Amino acid sequence: MLKIMRLILLSFFLLFFSLLSVLLLTGAIWAIIFNAPYCIFLFVLLLFIFQPIFLKQKMVLISRSVIFVFFLFLLVFIYPVAISEVNKTIADLSQKLPDYTAYSTKDKIAIYGLNIAMGISGLLIYPEAAIETLLLIFPTPEDNQRNFNSGFALKSQKIKQKIEEYHAVLRNSQQQKIEFPAERIAWKGLEIYKKLLDHEARVALALNPCFISASAEKIEDYWKLDIVCSIRCEYPQSSPSPLISQPELIVEEGLFWVLQKSGWLYPYTANWHFTQHLKLSSD
Repeated sequence: MLKIMRLILLSFFLLFFSLLSVLLLTGAIWAIIFNAPYCIFLFVLLLFIFQPIFLKQKMVLISRSVIFVFFLFLLVFIYPVAISEVNKTIADLSQKLPDYTAYSTKDKIAIYGLNIAMGISGLLIYPEAAIETLLLIFPTPEDNQRNFNSGFALKSQKIKQKIEEYHAVLRNSQQQKIEFPAERIAWKGLEIYKKLLDHEARVALALNPCFISASAEKIEDYWKLDIVCSIRCEYPQSSPSPLISQPELIVEEGLFWVLQKSGWLYPYTANWHFTQHLKLSSD
């Protein structure tokens, strides 16, 4: 039984390292196309550390662990330089805007990889915006809509303020059903995006701008409030978006607009659904 468990565990690690190696190799190829030498170095070093061979040899695992610690130490110094490289390539590519026909296939591959890199890197910090970004690479459903069930929007003060307005209407209503028409909510200014791990930034990145609407139904002694935040997921022709403040990384969304015009990305409308229950006063 113990041997079987060890075999299963080894198979799991082999599969994990294999998939990770493919991802890192893809990242290295993209960095070559994107003309980012320091990024290439980081991807290749990680590829060496996580290659799925000699996993049974203890000394190999120890040496890789030591190299990984060295990688983390090195990352502190190389990371700002790598970001600077990315900024430079983005600036160079942006000079061709708005003529989307001026972009070569190599340019489009570089931009396409950047879109995927943004999505994957944002999954842990801004999961909703990252999911919206990654889904752009897949053809849309016939109705051009994608539906999600999540109340993450309640982390925003702007959204909560609008819902409090709904609550105020419901508390004073004698009706059985109420429809709240769609209203536009937008976050102004770029500073909101620079607050890493901030709840408002997380919501703004995924929903700016969005239309919020709601449908309320009275059920015995409470209101059931079904809320939808809808946003059109597509890139504008030109819009510089700061993703990181230190060091600063600014992405020109117009580059992804080029991919939309070329049929490489597929815009859609994302509908984020969530439900609230408002208890009625017993007075």
